[in-house]
Amino acid sequence: MKKLPIVLALATVLSASVSHAQEPKKQRDPVKMEQKGQERAEERTEQLVKDLGLNDEQGKKVGVINSDFAKAMTDLKMSGVDEETRKTKSKALRQQRESDLKSVLTEEQYAKLLEIRQAKRAEHKEKRAGAMSKPAAQ
Repeated sequence: MKKLPIVLALATVLSASVSHAQEPKKQRDPVKMEQKGQERAEERTEQLVKDLGLNDEQGKKVGVINSDFAKAMTDLKMSGVDEETRKTKSKALRQQRESDLKSVLTEEQYAKLLEIRQAKRAEHKEKRAGAMSKPAAQ
């Protein structure tokens, strides 16, 4: 008789997890995704203007590049293509953005951009290494 409550509890947990696994993936709101992408593009542009000392004309061009990139990435995410295709297309979009940025920036500004990115990657790796070395909280 003591087994019955345990079996019932186990059956309840299993049925709940199975029904949860079958729920459809949440639909993303395209308007909100577009808005967030544009906000990120504006933030990136402001940061580049500040970090690289861009003039007004460069700032406007970089703003358009970042905005177009954000829109294209949002469209790609919403397109529902398979992961492999999405990765390939997003890589092409990033390469196009990089080429566009390189055409707007001076050689010195572009070199500084690469330095900033490298420093951020190193900082990110340090954070990840630090987080992984910490013991799990009990």
